[in-house]
Amino acid sequence: MAEDEQKSLDLTSEKESIGSSEVSIQVKPYDPRPQEDTARRSIAYILVGLLGFILIWALASITFFPSSAERIISVLQVILGPIIALVSAATGFYFGSKSGH
Repeated sequence: MAEDEQKSLDLTSEKESIGSSEVSIQVKPYDPRPQEDTARRSIAYILVGLLGFILIWALASITFFPSSAERIISVLQVILGPIIALVSAATGFYFGSKSGH
């Protein structure tokens, strides 16, 4: 039985046919720019969406609750400045890096 197993596992003839076919592997160098562009684009879109959401929320709140308009405006004065700075920095960085390529 051991001889039958050795004969069935003899792959010397297969080795020659496998070795005769050549496999060419092409390796491209890693380029992180597509992932960086995707991340920048996502961050810019999220921040612009956040700014739009806050503005729509503020307008809707002032429209539907005019009695609390002073409170909403004071909250906007605190929140809107930093968010506009973040949005302008992110979009400037995104579009500035696009023009460099």
